[in-house]
Amino acid sequence: MKLPGAPAFDPALIERLWASFRAKGKDYVPRTHHLTGDGQPRYINRLIEESSPYLLQHAHNPVNWRPWGDDAFAEAAARDVPVLLSVGYSTCHWCHVMEEESFENEQIAARMNELFVCVKVDREERPDVDSLHMTAVQMMTGHGGWPMTVLLTPDRKPWFAGTYFPPFDGSRGARMGFYSMLQVLHEAWKNQRGEVLEQGEEVSRRLRELGQPDPSRGLPGPDRLDVFLQTCRRQFDPSEGGFGGAPKFPRPAVLDLLIRLTANGPESDRRMVTLTLDKMAAGGMYDHIGGGFHRYSVDDIWLVPHFEKMLYDNAQLARAYLEGWKLTGAGRYAITVREILEYIQREMTAPDSGFWSATDADSEGEEGLFFLWTPDEVKALIPEDHAARICAWFDITEAGNFEGRNIARTRKSVESAAARFGDSPQAFLEIIASAKQKMYEARLKRVPPLRDDKIITAWNGLMISAFACAGFAFQRMDWQDAAAAAMRAILAHPAGGAKLARTRKDGVAKTPGYLDDYAFSIEALLWLFETTGDPAWMEHALNLQQEQDELFLDRERGGYFHSGSRHEQLITREKEAYDGAEPSGNSVAAMNLMRLSVLTGRHDFRERAEAVVRAFGKHLESNPFASPLLLAALRWMRRDIQHVIIAGQGPRVDALMQVIRTGFWPDVVLTPLPDGVTPRLAEQVPAVQGRGDGGEPRAFVCIAGECKLPVEDPVELRKLLEAGRG
Repeated sequence: MKLPGAPAFDPALIERLWASFRAKGKDYVPRTHHLTGDGQPRYINRLIEESSPYLLQHAHNPVNWRPWGDDAFAEAAARDVPVLLSVGYSTCHWCHVMEEESFENEQIAARMNELFVCVKVDREERPDVDSLHMTAVQMMTGHGGWPMTVLLTPDRKPWFAGTYFPPFDGSRGARMGFYSMLQVLHEAWKNQRGEVLEQGEEVSRRLRELGQPDPSRGLPGPDRLDVFLQTCRRQFDPSEGGFGGAPKFPRPAVLDLLIRLTANGPESDRRMVTLTLDKMAAGGMYDHIGGGFHRYSVDDIWLVPHFEKMLYDNAQLARAYLEGWKLTGAGRYAITVREILEYIQREMTAPDSGFWSATDADSEGEEGLFFLWTPDEVKALIPEDHAARICAWFDITEAGNFEGRNIARTRKSVESAAARFGDSPQAFLEIIASAKQKMYEARLKRVPPLRDDKIITAWNGLMISAFACAGFAFQRMDWQDAAAAAMRAILAHPAGGAKLARTRKDGVAKTPGYLDDYAFSIEALLWLFETTGDPAWMEHALNLQQEQDELFLDRERGGYFHSGSRHEQLITREKEAYDGAEPSGNSVAAMNLMRLSVLTGRHDFRERAEAVVRAFGKHLESNPFASPLLLAALRWMRRDIQHVIIAGQGPRVDALMQVIRTGFWPDVVLTPLPDGVTPRLAEQVPAVQGRGDGGEPRAFVCIAGECKLPVEDPVELRKLLEAGRG
């Protein structure tokens, strides 16, 4: 049991760790090569007491891992050694590679244990620790990624940083491997302490500066939107869609703003949206058999993905394809929305409601193996007269397109593919649907990728918004019910004295929520209110907004800190505005505040939204492409948002609602009144007072607090909305 190179554990600690191991139950499988003859793990460390799937992956490494916390830094101070911080997440391919090569290696583990206090962090559980130290990595190396490796002084100052390191000199062409590097870093700590401490002080100073952007005096000008659009045009790939070259990431926030800006623009600008949506959905980044998107494309043609599937990607892309459908009416986008959400319902929904986080890129030790096909595998499942059609449709060939096997993709239209085999498009689609079901059922018998089954509040907020919006648009009550059930589960599991937890695993909430947990949940609550008219959702949104302001608001400079007043205070409280793979909490918060301002008529919400934008004004001046949703909030501040109130029930109201469901109205905020106006709702949304009287089905379009005469005809409602779209 003794970990190589580490001090012997106290017997009481050993018993506690083994008790935690036994409590995992008979279905728990230790993730390690170091097993005894009866299949028990040879090593165990403090991570066995954690709930994070990522931390548990490392609980049986020979490394003396500790979770992040005061105890680890106290031990580092007592031993006068640095802390080696390793940050990753459960579905990260290169995290698995470094674990296999280094953290499972007893020789390397012995050196780590002897020379450092080793700390493991799940970036999804502690986004504050991850973000701060990723900034340090990027500052010191010019790039970032996971696994992240950072050396810290015992008082938590970073002085060395990197990402993945090969294990030994010469491995993967490296001049110096991780094993040698550990010795060099130890000697620097021992013999060049002054320089090391000076580096730590300088990095910490710069982190504090970067974490506190200087606000601008006024709102950025509307030209920032023009610069964003020009950047899109310049970076757009006119052949394959997307922006820039390989690797290609979807960045749904870019598509969100681009759809808003180009809806009434020239076709060449709208093509940036439609071609990108088409190429992503046709390529290998999309799982054509099971639905849902993989993380990103490693090439510039969307063929070879990084095979992990993340909840946040699929939530945002479902919304992007929904907006694409509303903008164009193209049925192919509606199909993509349906397949994404049905995949989430089928494979990523927890029994107690809510959505799991991710699935791995690897299975059986190989990246992507679960998702790959050969022609023989297809022919074994599909009738002979149809197999040729399926292989042609999904581009499954003997040569293969990925390591001798095939990533399914589609390269032609249904019409042209059907014509090749003399089929009608409808008959061809029926053959495809039948084959996909057989391939999916066969794939279920393979060893699946690991699933991270913790529930992250922020990511659930994004997916709840997707289910609520799509359920409303397509009148899918099961989707709206899934959204409502997931939100109720989030609200039912607070943590640390806050209304929201960061994560939940096996019904247990852990750590108070961060800014993105609040902002994304408030956004989801507003969508639930707008799509159902249930005033309880508005009540929750207002309560969470109040707590968000109490915990995160920077009252001096505007904007919101990522960590709250109840969180551990790190070197600095960062304020983020970059809309990358996930939108930033500040961008979504600004959009929420603008919606709340329209709904409630409260000017203080708008003032707070403007303060958020001003807080990042200089950032928007220098790089507007980095923060599309913050620009979307700025756009709302410079135009009239339409508040549509639809009262009553029955077929005539359904006809009015259908205008909203299927139309592209990016500047509309909706209040349905299916059950009239309650006193509490009238207090929350003053514009509804008197609007639901008499039960007549009517729609009111209000701008800046003034409502036009009610309309009962869907055609008239559409005209009013189009007139206000501009």
